[in-house]
Amino acid sequence: MRFNNRRMSETALAFAAGIGIGALIGVLFAPSSGDEMRENLVDAANDQIDDVTSRGRRFVKNAKRAVQSVADDFDTATAEGARAYREARNSAS
Repeated sequence: MRFNNRRMSETALAFAAGIGIGALIGVLFAPSSGDEMRENLVDAANDQIDDVTSRGRRFVKNAKRAVQSVADDFDTATAEGARAYREARNSAS
């Protein structure tokens, strides 16, 4: 069976959403006081925010590395092309 990144991403997102919904239902029906429940919900939300922020930072870091790598490859190719052109021009003279 062939998997593509989009389908895997959608599956992972659906799985994460299911876990989140299940956790929310579990918290709502758990025997705890209202204050304790609200504190737990806030803590869980803050944990999720921290996780998303961390993942976003890693994504940006990796994207910057990829862009820099492409820029470096382009600079190398440009320099090699210029060198080859100069050599060809000099040998033709």
